[in-house]
Amino acid sequence: MNYAFYQILGGKISVPAFCWLLKTKNSLWSTYSTIIKQQVSHDLEYLGNNLLNTSIDQEIEQLIYGDTIWKKLISHLKSSRERCNYYQPFAELFSQLPDYELAAYFHQLSHGKVPRSIFTSAFPRLKSIYEIRIFGLNVQQELTVSDRIVILIKKYGLPVATTCLLILSHGLFFALGYQISKFNTGTIAEPKKNEHSPFSEEQLTDSSTKNVSVISSVKMEKALDNFPTTSSVIREIVRELETEILSQNSTVVTSEEARLKIIQAIKQILENDIKLQYSGAIEDELLGEPEKYLEAQKQWIEAIYSYQQKFFSSGFGYIEPGKQTAGRLKCNVADLLGIQLQQRPQYCGRKLDKESGVRSQ
Repeated sequence: MNYAFYQILGGKISVPAFCWLLKTKNSLWSTYSTIIKQQVSHDLEYLGNNLLNTSIDQEIEQLIYGDTIWKKLISHLKSSRERCNYYQPFAELFSQLPDYELAAYFHQLSHGKVPRSIFTSAFPRLKSIYEIRIFGLNVQQELTVSDRIVILIKKYGLPVATTCLLILSHGLFFALGYQISKFNTGTIAEPKKNEHSPFSEEQLTDSSTKNVSVISSVKMEKALDNFPTTSSVIREIVRELETEILSQNSTVVTSEEARLKIIQAIKQILENDIKLQYSGAIEDELLGEPEKYLEAQKQWIEAIYSYQQKFFSSGFGYIEPGKQTAGRLKCNVADLLGIQLQQRPQYCGRKLDKESGVRSQ
């Protein structure tokens, strides 16, 4: 198993292909799923309890997966650095097996926070608690606007929170009055699209118009804050569709071929933008080069924003799990590649023509 894990972390074996082996009935690997979860939990528990009290040699001797798998984790934990993207494949692996506590641990380790869906699945009994310590690591849930409001109320009390909200609402009214004033004096030819929407994807209505505009700096900042969630959703779409392709064409398509086809289709659908860097931004390979990493993220955000404006009354540049953009994108990619989904998401929209990539009427 050490060898398999090493290959997964190095990108030589894809997570969907490995999970397919573990989940296939009568497979020689099918009995390993529970064992893997128990053994990884054992190693992380040991490291969490003994990391500062033992030498590196003693630590490795007690670990089931030893130096081959955990050397970078031990170094990372001892240096107290914020992220260790090397273990991102484990976040995906345990999201699929599933073991949500382990998935939460490796999401925190890789991205500095945990997607809401993973966190709530891992700790369903925690109500209005957004941080917990597991295996010696503080695990934090990604916070929505409503979560932050609840925290504000709990920390400072309802009067202070209400005052903050009133100040915010007065600012919005002032901005609205300013825009109306500009419109009445003829300084602008037409009203701009909403600069910032406080609503989630579920609250946005479909739009038959296709007005495309440049994303505002406010929305760009929010989309950058939400980019870990966006990249997680896109990776999940790739994983799920890769599994579908392999189950339908396992004798003629390899895992890597399926994955590359899906990634190319996503790029084609998002404004045919071949400049989008999947490995650089979505898989964080450019994390060590901050300027290039930020630019790659912005390119994805702009492409997603433009894509959303085809369907919604306003674009926002990020993707939430289980919401409209995620559902539409998955369906669009499946239609473009001729993948027969066993269950189509709720928000699919009209089918794409397989040859042209244009939506059928």
